[in-house]
Amino acid sequence: DLESYNFGSPGNLGDYTQPCPKCQRGVYIGFFEEFHGQEILNGQVPKELLGRATVGYVKPILLKEIIPYYDQLVRAFQQKFKDNDFGSSGNRSFASQVETKARWVATLDEKGRSMGYYAADPGTSKHGWAVAFDWHDKKGNRKNKEFDSDEYKWMLENAPNYGFHNPDWAQKGGKRPDEAWHFEWINFSNIIKR
Repeated sequence: DLESYNFGSPGNLGDYTQPCPKCQRGVYIGFFEEFHGQEILNGQVPKELLGRATVGYVKPILLKEIIPYYDQLVRAFQQKFKDNDFGSSGNRSFASQVETKARWVATLDEKGRSMGYYAADPGTSKHGWAVAFDWHDKKGNRKNKEFDSDEYKWMLENAPNYGFHNPDWAQKGGKRPDEAWHFEWINFSNIIKR
């Protein structure tokens, strides 16, 4: 519950600065056998499981086992659109989730309301599991804010071939704010069991 975190004023991080009692917990069951059965907290994925993508102008940190698929997706996108401008953010530590949430809470929409709903509560984001990315261009603009863009339509149709999707909640008219830029690993439960 957002209000229990005391975001009453911009910049107030409230209880998010403390250890995360509400962080989602999971058990690693992925590719790296030496980590099988290890409990992992959202936002605290062991660094040995993380790596940096090799394709794109900004290469996100993701779980090592999904990086080859991400790289293939970006190459296919670049080939289709002749665009070497594909960058994205990936893993978020708990601290960076706190910063992201605080930034969105402090951002006001055109009616003066907080836009905190654009960021998951720290400890609950797929970014905290290193299985999600938000794509953007070299100017930092999130790619395809427009759901009717050719690039977004291509990603929606083709990203699943590489193991990623724009989840239903993020699609236009979904249960949460529209996020055309957010894609995440489809087979999450094959890596982390919750």
